[in-house]
Amino acid sequence: MKTYSKVAISFALLGAFNAQAGSKYHRLIWDNAPQSQATIGFTPNGSSNHYVKYGVSTDESLWQRKNVTASHTFDGSLQSKFVKLTGLSANKAVYYRVCDDSGCGQRLWF
Repeated sequence: MKTYSKVAISFALLGAFNAQAGSKYHRLIWDNAPQSQATIGFTPNGSSNHYVKYGVSTDESLWQRKNVTASHTFDGSLQSKFVKLTGLSANKAVYYRVCDDSGCGQRLWF
């Protein structure tokens, strides 16, 4: 019974955190020049004016902001937004957050 309670609490906390992020279903796309470009795709979650903050260190004061560069709805219901990052250095970690009018989501990296 204790294991079930811990799992239920973990999912409840994760759900509460994701509700504040304003996006879900993140994906990364490398297509044209993978050594220097990446596209971050995500599905908006109830907020507006999405953008991505990103940088090559965990010091977010040095990060850049990039607005959505494309949008597409798949199968009539899965809305997706895309932000293309260019000028990236090969073999370096890139840290990012998807943000909107209500704030920024969890810091991720690739």
